[in-house]
Amino acid sequence: MQLVAGLCILLFVGVGTAVGFRMLWFARQRGGLPEWIMGSGLVLICTVGHPLGQVSGIGKGTVAEVHLPLWALATLLTQAGVACMWLFTAHVFRPRVGWAHALCASGIGVLLTSFAGSGLALLTAPPEASTHAVTRAWMLFGMIGYAGGFFWTAVEGMRQYRMALRRLALGLADPVVANRFFLWGLFGLFATAINLASVVGLVLGLPSYSLLTLLPMGTLGAGGAFVMYLAFFPPAWYLGWVRGAAHA
Repeated sequence: MQLVAGLCILLFVGVGTAVGFRMLWFARQRGGLPEWIMGSGLVLICTVGHPLGQVSGIGKGTVAEVHLPLWALATLLTQAGVACMWLFTAHVFRPRVGWAHALCASGIGVLLTSFAGSGLALLTAPPEASTHAVTRAWMLFGMIGYAGGFFWTAVEGMRQYRMALRRLALGLADPVVANRFFLWGLFGLFATAINLASVVGLVLGLPSYSLLTLLPMGTLGAGGAFVMYLAFFPPAWYLGWVRGAAHA
């Protein structure tokens, strides 16, 4: 079961990587800033940050087992990716809105504060101390920034979906575009839930390889991978179904 859950998480990472590079390719072809931001965010999180974090040793045992420079690099890259999600949401869904920029800055500030606090805690803790015990408070604080970035983009995606449905009823919107907003919102919800599953593991003091941690994260990762696939690599049968349902 642990293997299956791990493979599901790997699937999420793989699809996120594919979508990220696809967006970067689009950005290079079209020069679009949103594509650059989204693509960079997904690549930083899925392609680089998550794998490096897994091999750094954090969350698996004692402080002595953690490769601190690698952990710091992995965390900063992952946080840069999540910051891109905050920036993408503000730029695409709430451009030139003051509170959105303030919310974005606050989310990124939470991430950086969590990194600084966790790093200081690891540097000053005795080698035999559990990484969970040492970093738990700062990691939980940081989850506001991690989960918040994805939850906000989920809310904005669903908001745009509702607006697109109204336009669709008047014949003023493309059903595929409307459905893509829905899928983006679902992706944000899955990513939020993955972070909340990590919160449960932190609170319970479970190692990252625990089945109670891997199983919900793997299930949610598989769901997130599926909606990303439908949104960015939609098969013909799915597009046909979306268009058919809109005109039924």
